Amino acid sequence: MIYLFAKPSILSIMKKLICNSLLLLSLTAIMLVPSITISQNAWINEIHYDNVGADVNEAVEVIIENPGNFSLSNFHLTLVDGDDGSAYYSIGLNSFVVGTQYGNYRVYYTYFPATPGIQDGAPDGLALDYQGNLIPGQFLSYEGGFMGWDTPVGGEESTNIGVWEDGSSTPVGYSLQLAGMGFDYADFSWQQPATATLGTLNNNQLFDNQVGSVGIGTITPSSSAILDIHSETKGIRFPTMSTTRRNAIASPPNGLIVFDETVGSLFIYVNGTWRDLLSNNTGWSTNGNAGTLPSAQFLGTTDSVWSSPSTNYPGFKMKVNNRQSALIEIINKNVAFGYRAMELSTTGYWNTAFGYQALQRNLTTGYNTAVGFRAMQWGYGPYVTCIGHATDCYSLTISNCSAFGDGATVNATSKIRIGDATMNVIEGQVPWTTPSDGRFKMNVSEDVPGLEFINLLNPVTYNFDTKAYTQWLIKEMPPEMQEERLLKDFGPSSARLHTGFVAQEVEQAAKSLGFDFDGVHAPSSEGDNYSIAYSQFVVPLVKAVQEQQVLIEDLKKQNEALMKRVEVLENK
Repeated sequence: MIYLFAKPSILSIMKKLICNSLLLLSLTAIMLVPSITISQNAWINEIHYDNVGADVNEAVEVIIENPGNFSLSNFHLTLVDGDDGSAYYSIGLNSFVVGTQYGNYRVYYTYFPATPGIQDGAPDGLALDYQGNLIPGQFLSYEGGFMGWDTPVGGEESTNIGVWEDGSSTPVGYSLQLAGMGFDYADFSWQQPATATLGTLNNNQLFDNQVGSVGIGTITPSSSAILDIHSETKGIRFPTMSTTRRNAIASPPNGLIVFDETVGSLFIYVNGTWRDLLSNNTGWSTNGNAGTLPSAQFLGTTDSVWSSPSTNYPGFKMKVNNRQSALIEIINKNVAFGYRAMELSTTGYWNTAFGYQALQRNLTTGYNTAVGFRAMQWGYGPYVTCIGHATDCYSLTISNCSAFGDGATVNATSKIRIGDATMNVIEGQVPWTTPSDGRFKMNVSEDVPGLEFINLLNPVTYNFDTKAYTQWLIKEMPPEMQEERLLKDFGPSSARLHTGFVAQEVEQAAKSLGFDFDGVHAPSSEGDNYSIAYSQFVVPLVKAVQEQQVLIEDLKKQNEALMKRVEVLENK
């Protein structure tokens, strides 16, 4: 620790230290971003997975603050396959080699065996968790990003570290490392491959607590402050100048603070703009705003600037916990509102998503509408409409379909599903109608079989296994999504007695007569199922009644003839 006192002989030396330190203090004072506290400050600090020739000493390094407060066996490092988001190897930190201690921080590392080794990317990833819960920000990937589907990264999107190793150029003994100065993962940044430092701090990496504190007016400066000034009779004066001289400062760095004597206020330079620190114009208040005019006060943008890549289309985005929670795009015309709604979209177009994780996995398709908690979280589309909690598609390939109502899952292209398998009644005030205008009908033919078809049908009563049917509909979804949809009580719906036909039997009866009967829907894909449109039986029934009436008329004529013969015989 360094102790310095404010004597006249060193004031010239201290000016720069004071200004720079007050810059840090001022930035802290004006920042309005809330901090996020986690119980475990631990992060992945160094990675080696590829080098020239055969991979040598593939390894991962982890840093933990105050490791004595935890059981290392509760920390796990998991390797994740970028192809499908599955975990392919996991190891507890109690199996790691213990490295160097730096104040409250301890370094741990491990080498991985050749099998399974660490996969070479395009992309792949790794994750650090505590007691099975992902440590925030510690699902990392290299050579691209992807969605994880196994514990502890289920439903999480990886963070691409932006650097990688190359089997054609990365030397043996090199690794990817964090560098910079700070206290936690967010303070550091990933660097290009450099000489490995497993077990110690990386190249160009330093903890803030390795830098001494400077005290002015005190011999015990706070260990949390790089500069601690004490005085009961004097204050601090920033460099003072006119507005003209302030604006003439060449290439001012972010964070530079001066006192502008022309306007009588402190100014800080941030991203190309001098900002007045003492102005009453604090922007849009989080405590409510009065006297606003929609024409002048609003949240949003005033331009349509955009750039490559395609994900930077002009629009407006809101985040909660650093996750997308609202999106309005101009070019692709996407609209989303809800935590993580449509958060993975890259070039998707003309989509509408409202609800928690609604349309979350859609990447590139369009014309989809999802409304409700996790509505269409699994399906892609295009041309899909899902309205209601957990409404979705059977697979990622079906399109032009709709699902309505809690848990409804549609399992075929060009199909609409209303309600899940537990529904007992679908009701409307008037009957369901089908367009039947003769002006638009073609190839009209009277080749409908009647009695012959009806006599082949086998009316039955039956129970329908609604749980098994639901499992069939969702079998392509990830296990955690299946589990959520199977929480319902399927007992009452499965116990209900139904009257009807077996679709396969009706299909066979129609085929035996060469009758292309549209009352049976046969599966159009592997995930589809048989179904029956009972209204369509009216047509062959009408035909059967007509045929039966002809028989009745013939029998009546035969009966009349017989009655006349009997009458003749009786009169003899």
